[in-house]
Amino acid sequence: MMEIALLLGIGLAAGAAAGLGVGGGALLIPGLTIFLGMDQRMAQGINLLYFIPTAVIAVITHIKNGKINKELVKGLIFYGLAGAGAGAFLALSVKQEALRTLFGYFLLLVGMYELFGKADNKDDALSRKEQKNTLE
Repeated sequence: MMEIALLLGIGLAAGAAAGLGVGGGALLIPGLTIFLGMDQRMAQGINLLYFIPTAVIAVITHIKNGKINKELVKGLIFYGLAGAGAGAFLALSVKQEALRTLFGYFLLLVGMYELFGKADNKDDALSRKEQKNTLE
């Protein structure tokens, strides 16, 4: 019963993060490894499958609200596929402890940037640029 409650909490939190565009893996992977004691590679594999349906729901919502720059996405998808292949190869080639450490540092850097790296006026300028791009 405890495991079901943990899965429910982890799933809801990661789904909410995915809906916000943050990426559910930032919560899902640590949740699976810390609270359920799962192997890092297994958690990353589950994250990849978990991401598909949650991303579909989030993308549909963002498209309906005009928040997707379709031209920008085309280039990102191409390079993202190449990066996914390289990342999967790296994940399977590196020792689990090193993989967990790299993932932890990545989350730490992203978190520090989110906390300290943005100025309010920068967010406003980006928002105006996004609005312009979606109207074109």
